[in-house]
Amino acid sequence: MKRVPAVVAATTLLVGVVVGGVSARTPSSPAYEVADVGAYGGEPSIVSDTKGVLYDTTPSGGTITYRSTDRGVTWQQVTTADPNSGDDCLATDQSNAVYLCNLAGSEGVAPLQADVWKSVNGGTSWTHGAGALPECGTSCSPFGVDRDWVAASILSGKSTSKAEVVLMYHDFYGPSQIWVNISHDGGATFGTPQEVLAAPAVTPGAITGTLVAQGYTLCNTVPAGVGIVPPGKPHAGRIIVGWIAADLPQIATGCNVTMAEAFHTVWISYSDDGGLTWTPQQAFDAGIGHDTSTPFVAFTLDRQGNPYFGFTVNASSNPVTCAAESTAGTVQSDSSCEYDMYVVWSSDAVAQRGMGVAGSSRAAPRGRTASIRPRRPARTSSRPSRRGIRGRSTWHTCGPRRSSQPTRWVRRIRAAALGQDRQTATRRPIRRPAPGTCTGRSRGI
Repeated sequence: MKRVPAVVAATTLLVGVVVGGVSARTPSSPAYEVADVGAYGGEPSIVSDTKGVLYDTTPSGGTITYRSTDRGVTWQQVTTADPNSGDDCLATDQSNAVYLCNLAGSEGVAPLQADVWKSVNGGTSWTHGAGALPECGTSCSPFGVDRDWVAASILSGKSTSKAEVVLMYHDFYGPSQIWVNISHDGGATFGTPQEVLAAPAVTPGAITGTLVAQGYTLCNTVPAGVGIVPPGKPHAGRIIVGWIAADLPQIATGCNVTMAEAFHTVWISYSDDGGLTWTPQQAFDAGIGHDTSTPFVAFTLDRQGNPYFGFTVNASSNPVTCAAESTAGTVQSDSSCEYDMYVVWSSDAVAQRGMGVAGSSRAAPRGRTASIRPRRPARTSSRPSRRGIRGRSTWHTCGPRRSSQPTRWVRRIRAAALGQDRQTATRRPIRRPAPGTCTGRSRGI
């Protein structure tokens, strides 16, 4: 990802490991331990197969990948698929084959391309997914690639050699659109890049919604991920891609190259015909000036194929006030400018066929059951909204719930002169969600 250049030296990749088999119905929180995995390069990715075998990869002088067969307690490095690496990711299919995506690898000569690698023996050996041309890796994108993701699924009655594999990303040199390359032979070969908002790959009846989505997406995207609804579930085989976007007026800040925009909208687009046509939906809009890109949004599907986004956003803030305080160096003392965690999900596998852009749930639902701050920010046009075309989809939003007692001291760090830090303590109520429940208010669309 091009947002934050980083220099990494003598760093270690660490993961949190759940200790014991804690049931979801257990009232106490699960216990965690920190495991030392190995050398760390940046933006790690972790995945589990159906047997609980874990894989962790990080770009550090190649696609360095580790494997754990004891729930993350110990880790062993597996074979490195590519000696060159950039943004990477991991996925598995139902046969427990492992798929690894990699940016700027050594398979092609074209700049900034993405590759997909597959291992059917736990990382002992890897095979490369061929693209349309050997010179440009798996993606073979004329506009370059940035922040790639991969998903794989064995469709009903098939084997891993016929698995559907989807490589998803946005372009680097072009308009920052969302693209996919799709394989129908288990990742052995991939088709040409497909833009999920471009005609003629638009589901009939969703033209208006696509135009709305394009208005937000043009030049302002960060890919969140891709998933495939598993066999035997409603909408089995549906490909769902997710991303965040800003809006057309913010193109003036330099488009996606500078990443200076406030990415306040969350989007999906799905295909029920193997990627031939796509239907977009807006899942969430935090309002202009509120930013979900810190820098990434997490995206996943549950076992029923329902999509989930997890992100942090300054949903309760007044963007004008917080921007001024940030410039003045006083924003850390204003708790209304804080970022909180939110989850947005669809409980019906996104939508029925032919839907357009769905209106989004509010990021900060009103009422005592889901309020975030003790005082509500001044009403401005930048507060969370329900933009978009309403469909029959159901999207829900969860955020933190505030309780009046007890209280604790929370340390906040504010940068001081000459690069030194000083700590200030602020008294804030503890947020205590009930175990196993959503702490915000769900809203159907």
